[in-house]
Amino acid sequence: MKKQLSLIAKLFLLSFLLSFVIFHGLFLPTAFLNKLPQMVTIFLSIVIQALPFVLIGVFGSALMQNFVTVEMVENKLAKTAKLNGILLAIGAGFFFPVCDCGVIPVARRMLLKKVPPYMAIAFLVTAPLVNPITVWATATAFGYNLPVTLIRVGMAIVIGIIVALMVSELFPTLEHLFTSKAIQEWETAAGDNENIIEHHHHKGSVLADIIDHANEEFLEVGKFLIIGSLIASIIQTVIPKQSLLVITQNPALSVMVMMALALCLSLCAEADAFVARSFTYHFPLGSVMAFMVFGQMLDIKNAALLLKSFKLKAILFIFGLCAILVLIFCTFMNRMPINNLMHGRL
Repeated sequence: MKKQLSLIAKLFLLSFLLSFVIFHGLFLPTAFLNKLPQMVTIFLSIVIQALPFVLIGVFGSALMQNFVTVEMVENKLAKTAKLNGILLAIGAGFFFPVCDCGVIPVARRMLLKKVPPYMAIAFLVTAPLVNPITVWATATAFGYNLPVTLIRVGMAIVIGIIVALMVSELFPTLEHLFTSKAIQEWETAAGDNENIIEHHHHKGSVLADIIDHANEEFLEVGKFLIIGSLIASIIQTVIPKQSLLVITQNPALSVMVMMALALCLSLCAEADAFVARSFTYHFPLGSVMAFMVFGQMLDIKNAALLLKSFKLKAILFIFGLCAILVLIFCTFMNRMPINNLMHGRL
């Protein structure tokens, strides 16, 4: 709690300093000040639209942690044929609306229960993209544009199947995927009654646990939402359109730029669609889709968690393959005359 209060105090102090600088025009060039009202409008619109879904997401995750157990699907996953098992693992993401940081511990729990590694990887890659809150947020962000929503979910499922099938052939056992230290720690912890999502929890009532978890996760997710929204508003107002044209006119380059941006921003699945929506008037559909799909498969804040358990070659293969597939699919989309899909209902 002290750590959270300290973070809130720092955010308030930073907001005060930024407001003082902005309203007094200190250190800011005139050209920037002229664009400031538009930038603030875009920033606030993204944050205000995304916040309800972030709140729903963090409370949904907190409720899931206290009332839903992975055992509901573990036994069936462990006894299912390969392709059916992969599809079932992907479908499990629909019933476990976990936060991005919660996907890795859930996948780990599956492995501890003898679920085949390739099924856990299928869940790891697709769960943030197929859960109902993410689907709802995507539909809302794009004006209930069904094609855009279905393309995002469909691309995630196809990539998840391909990656899982490749992992089943090249990394068939835990020893191929994970470090010996991680496996030893998991086996030691296998008998413990561990939580699905590894956040710190205080003793007390279930309601207190839910509020504590939601509060902690909201602070974690909220800072990335603010940073991402700010960067998106700056890109739209400050960077000259002529400079963006150099990127957007190259189908592959624009996809790679948006993938890199998603990797760095580390937005949660409930909020990234609203940030992505703000790019639609500058970037083609394939590039925007790359931002929404790849950003939920890998980002900076989860990379550290992966490095603690996965062998480096496994990480490079799995997420390198994800990156290549996203690049191929989204570059192909950029070469197709389908950009009107983004604005057909907007």
